[in-house]
Amino acid sequence: MLEELDTGYHRGLEHKPDRENPDPKTGAPTPGPVPPMPTAPRGDDIGQVILQFVEEIDSLATTLPLAMRSIADARKSADERIEKFLAEYRSVQKQPNQKVSFAAKHALRLRALLRSHSRIVTAEVLVPRSFFVNLVSQYDAFLGSLIRALLLAKPEVLNASDRALTFSELLAFGSIDAARDPSLKRKSKPF
Repeated sequence: MLEELDTGYHRGLEHKPDRENPDPKTGAPTPGPVPPMPTAPRGDDIGQVILQFVEEIDSLATTLPLAMRSIADARKSADERIEKFLAEYRSVQKQPNQKVSFAAKHALRLRALLRSHSRIVTAEVLVPRSFFVNLVSQYDAFLGSLIRALLLAKPEVLNASDRALTFSELLAFGSIDAARDPSLKRKSKPF
């Protein structure tokens, strides 16, 4: 069953160790060259378009929890570094407002710790938002690909349209085959 659902994204992505050029320090095989990222197959088949969309959405669903877990671990680590710094270098004045003070020589270190913490807190908000934007983008691309595949499967729908190309637009394409693809995109834009 997996063979039927394979869209080709995972083929050729295996990293094979380079045994001919071992690491000079350890003698262990070094990682082989990273293969180029595969390009998405052109979706002229409706089933292929749907499978590609499902795979892309599944990949986002799989990686968001991993990314959030990494960010949570980074925040915990940043919190621990700040607590350790506070325990080591702060001096609390016994006053009603409980001011905390530090020696001036530690100010830069504290500022760096707080800046790092702030960036991690910001990432906790931005990463899920960017995943959501990516979901919308994937859906938009899916709809465009699906409409294109549908129009390629049933070109008579496009032929029945009232859309006309000007002579200058046809000349810009160079051939009828070249004119077909952009006209499909224009046809699919209102959706």
